[in-house]
Amino acid sequence: MRNLVSFRSLAAKYIFMSLIILLFFAAYSLAVLVFVYFMNGDAKKINLAGRERMLTLDFTSHLHFITISKPSSEREIHAKGAEKAMDEYEEILYALKNGSDKLGLEPVHSHDHAAISQLKELIDLWQTTQRPLLRSILRSPAAGGNESCNACHSAVRDNTGKIEALVKHIETHHDREISHFNTAVFSASGLLVAMTIFLFAFARKSLIKPVQSLKYAASEIEKGNFGVSVDVKSRDEIGELSDTFNSMSLRLKMLFSEQEGHLYEMNMLNEIARVASQSLDLYIMLGQVMDAILQQPAFARVGKGAVFLADPDSGVLRIAVVRNFSEAQKEMCGVLRPGECLCGLCFREGEVILTKQSMGDERHSMTYVGMQEHGHAILPLKSRGNILGVLSFYLPAGVTLQPEEQKLYRSIADIVAVSVQNALNHRQVAMLAQALESSMDLIVIIDAEGNILHVNPQAEKYLGYTHDQLKGKHVSFMRIRRGSQAMWEDIIAQTKICGKWQGEVITVRKDGSEYPVLLSTSLVKYETNAVIALIGIARDITEQKSSEEALRESEARYHLLFDLLPYGGEVLDVEGRIVDCSISDARLLGYDEDELIGKHILELLHPASVAEFRQKFPTLMKGINVETQVKMIRKNGVIIDVLRAARPIMNSEGTVTGALALSVDITDKIRAEDEYRRLQSQFLQSQKLESIGRLASGIAHDFNNILSVIIGYSDLSLRELPPDSPLRASFDIISDAGLKAAALTRQLLAFSRKQTLELKVLNPKEIIENMVKMLGRMMGEDIVMDLSMHSTRYILADIGQIEQILMNLVVNARDAMPCGGRLILSTEDSRIDENYARGYEDVKPGDYVLLSVTDTGTGMSKDVQEHIFEPFFTTKEQGKGTGLGLATVYGIVKQHNGYIWVYSEPGKGTTFKVFLPAVTGTRSSTHAEVEGPLERGSETIMVVDDDPAVRTMIRDALLQLGYHIITASCGEEALQILATEERKPELLLTDAIMPRMSGKELADAALKILPGMKIVFMSGYPDESIAHQGILIPGVVYIQKPLMLDSLARKVRVVLDGTG
Repeated sequence: MRNLVSFRSLAAKYIFMSLIILLFFAAYSLAVLVFVYFMNGDAKKINLAGRERMLTLDFTSHLHFITISKPSSEREIHAKGAEKAMDEYEEILYALKNGSDKLGLEPVHSHDHAAISQLKELIDLWQTTQRPLLRSILRSPAAGGNESCNACHSAVRDNTGKIEALVKHIETHHDREISHFNTAVFSASGLLVAMTIFLFAFARKSLIKPVQSLKYAASEIEKGNFGVSVDVKSRDEIGELSDTFNSMSLRLKMLFSEQEGHLYEMNMLNEIARVASQSLDLYIMLGQVMDAILQQPAFARVGKGAVFLADPDSGVLRIAVVRNFSEAQKEMCGVLRPGECLCGLCFREGEVILTKQSMGDERHSMTYVGMQEHGHAILPLKSRGNILGVLSFYLPAGVTLQPEEQKLYRSIADIVAVSVQNALNHRQVAMLAQALESSMDLIVIIDAEGNILHVNPQAEKYLGYTHDQLKGKHVSFMRIRRGSQAMWEDIIAQTKICGKWQGEVITVRKDGSEYPVLLSTSLVKYETNAVIALIGIARDITEQKSSEEALRESEARYHLLFDLLPYGGEVLDVEGRIVDCSISDARLLGYDEDELIGKHILELLHPASVAEFRQKFPTLMKGINVETQVKMIRKNGVIIDVLRAARPIMNSEGTVTGALALSVDITDKIRAEDEYRRLQSQFLQSQKLESIGRLASGIAHDFNNILSVIIGYSDLSLRELPPDSPLRASFDIISDAGLKAAALTRQLLAFSRKQTLELKVLNPKEIIENMVKMLGRMMGEDIVMDLSMHSTRYILADIGQIEQILMNLVVNARDAMPCGGRLILSTEDSRIDENYARGYEDVKPGDYVLLSVTDTGTGMSKDVQEHIFEPFFTTKEQGKGTGLGLATVYGIVKQHNGYIWVYSEPGKGTTFKVFLPAVTGTRSSTHAEVEGPLERGSETIMVVDDDPAVRTMIRDALLQLGYHIITASCGEEALQILATEERKPELLLTDAIMPRMSGKELADAALKILPGMKIVFMSGYPDESIAHQGILIPGVVYIQKPLMLDSLARKVRVVLDGTG
């Protein structure tokens, strides 16, 4: 039944039983109602079938009268009666067959086949024979006599039997249904009985028996039988109650057992505590405790153990009490080091050690003759965080102490530890009492209210009173010079608040004499902080006061001498703290004297000097003189350089007790030396640049002349050669090499700041924007270039040199990002004020345009940053850099009166910031001239150059452009030709610097001969070399070597046309 019906609550069981009962009675009632309904219908059918017999007789009698009578009113009445009876007869037939709402009748049951068959025969007879015949009789106008009567009888003679058969069939079916119903009622009664039995059994098993079990178990528990349990398997409230009851019973049983165990443990602990409290003699107490413990069941079988106590001086364990040890074992275990054997290990670790087999335990390192297998229980004796010793007991081999037993023996160990501590305290108190009585200091003990409890003999001797005269009196009875009562009350109050008090007082003896004492008081309290007593210890300091007075006089003389020192002076203790200082030292460091005293010298040192101090101070403390130069920090944060000399201070025994240090401020001297070194470095750098500049200027002229020839003839050859000529590649290489050499020459002149500049008012934003495409092609696809243009000011600069700056910085940034990254070019307006300018050498305040180039590359270390602007310095691989890139940038920036700074950290990228002076004016175009065919002409041009190769190259180039050329090797020859030549030149193209007669002198003389002639100067020297020639002035046309054909052709054409 449990498997078939299982519920989790009593309510579910009640609902289940109620539903079964309700469902049964509902089904029974429904069956009765249905049966009654159908029985009523069958009764109606029987009645109607009987009615058919009556109707047959009725319309037969009416028809009989009609057939025998003549037309009359009475005959009409019988005709209507017959017709009415026939209609009703027909209606009942069809009602029995199909049912009728009008009559409230159901059709004959479909399973009543006999009645249905009989009914069908009656309907067929009625429709085919009876109704037509009888209707014809009714329609007959006159009586038909016997013929009509016979016809009527013929129509209905078989009807009566059929009707009787129909009634019989319906009645038979009705009786059969009643019989079935009675059978069903009997079965339902049986089912009701079975259900009643089932519900009773279910209620008995689910409700009655569990409640009886609970009642029985409760009565057993009431009798003290805690082992009883309730065996109820249901999952409802009774099952839960049973489980709870069983759990409660088990817990009560465990609790009862535990209480019995606790009672046993309490009795045992009380016995040990009683034994331990019987004596304050340590060894007597331990012997009694050992005997009591060995009587316990766990240890009684072996009856062997020992107590080891720690020696406070040596830290070893010594046997204090032993039971049943052999002499060999006593000798071997008499002294144990911490960690030695099991007892020493317990002492060192402070943890309980339990073993079942000691002979196989590696920790059991000490063995003796006759040793047998055994177990151990070793417990530490702990008191107030200290381990006083260990308890060691022997157990039978293989025995294991249960957790409850282990806990019990730990408690025993705690009791023994407290007893040992009390015994030790008692011994210490006894020794302190002896020391109190024999002390040379005055010792007075008072209670919390200030009443005297005890004075030692020395106090009696000094004060002149006996112990009995002082005991019980208020401490103010012992007079002191200033207000005895108030002074003592203040001392007592301060001691209670602070726990101690110390000070000098003048005591008054019984005879009225006075003497100074140093009084120290302390508080004795319970653990609850309640005051037990106050102890006062006074020492006669008469001789000390005399010594202090002499010392004060000596110190006054010492301080006077110390403060007169012109240097800073400090007295340090052995830890490096200032215990005294001179006025000069305080002035040197910007502190008051009181502020310096107590400070550690490390608090005054700059971090850069801490390591040196830590290295040399131990040497000083060894008695060796030390001198050092350090950086110190004044109170206002200013860093000063100090030269310090320190000497150790020793006492009469030769022990170093401190040091005397003298300090001299050498900041100005250091700054002067640094300034001298800086100026010397600048001078050497300037000399180096000047030497390189002179070298560059010296070779520039000849080198540019050579390059003019190489580049010029290469260009001429390339213009004359057909496009498919195999020589074009060779001339391209020659031309490229010449251009690279020219660029190298420009770089040499740039970083030496001797390059010729063509200054224009420029917008730096436009320069960068015009170079973006070209710079983008130089970058790899993995480098993203961003622009941030915010400047509004203009600069006076050579556009080519500014482009050179950007090119060099961008190339450097690209090379610093081999794995890709981000490049940012930015411009902004900036102003350098006077405060900022003072922080940098040769920086002038004013308005600037700031050009910044930032990359996210590898960055640079501080060491590399210090050398990046030096000529030929490079960190790139051999063959990948000349070392002139950043030196050129630096030279161009300086030549433009600007400044460049670099900010970089390894792994974090680099930013170069270029400050160029801002100017006002109309800006010049920054767009490059569009290259095209060389401009030609037919004018006459005189070419003057002392270098025949250059002169010939210029002649050949200009001849190709259609000009008529006259050449001369010097100024004198040129003037002679001008004076005699019939065809006068329209333009004079002359070298600026030539032997004997300069280009300027030639031009002045030539203009006197031909006043309208145009002049163009050319030179391979830098601008500094030709400036004094008067050429680099407004209105004078100048072209720089090496000559490029397109530049030469354009410049000549512009001058001849008068457009430039």
